[in-house]
Amino acid sequence: MGQGAGRPIAVPPEPPVTPASIAKGDTLFQSNCALCHGEQGAADGALSQPGMLSDDWGEPLRPAHLSLPSGMPGGVKLGHGGQRLYQIIVAGISGTPMPPFEGLKEEEVWDLVHYVQSLRVTAQEEELVAAGLREQDRQTARERIWAAMSGRVADVKPIADGDPRHNVVSSMAMQEH
Repeated sequence: MGQGAGRPIAVPPEPPVTPASIAKGDTLFQSNCALCHGEQGAADGALSQPGMLSDDWGEPLRPAHLSLPSGMPGGVKLGHGGQRLYQIIVAGISGTPMPPFEGLKEEEVWDLVHYVQSLRVTAQEEELVAAGLREQDRQTARERIWAAMSGRVADVKPIADGDPRHNVVSSMAMQEH
């Protein structure tokens, strides 16, 4: 059960998101999180089956589907922001089966954060493609999604080509901020 309640969690500065960080996070996720959240974070791990998990009051729970937008039924409740995910990983969620992972080094926690964020980034990118995002705009969209998640939205320059689909990219990226 979440043991970190009532204790402030100091969040160290976030290191850059890199392919190596995401890969390390994937490895940590598979050994620490996949049993509940599933290998791809789709809330389909072995312990996600009905009746397997419950809160402290005996109510049944399912793990969060980590690639869904924040606030969506079954998704993460408080967003995919790095500081929030860091705190959840370190402290757990009181009253739920989400345990604290206090034995991880800061770098490992950030690797897990980046992997979890990558699940949402990939899903959001696929949603944009389904909505008509052009292939040549995919990398820009991905960068904007990552920027929104990390709170660096002001660093992203708008695309000034008049294409209304770019408004979709900007507004969808902002949903995660």
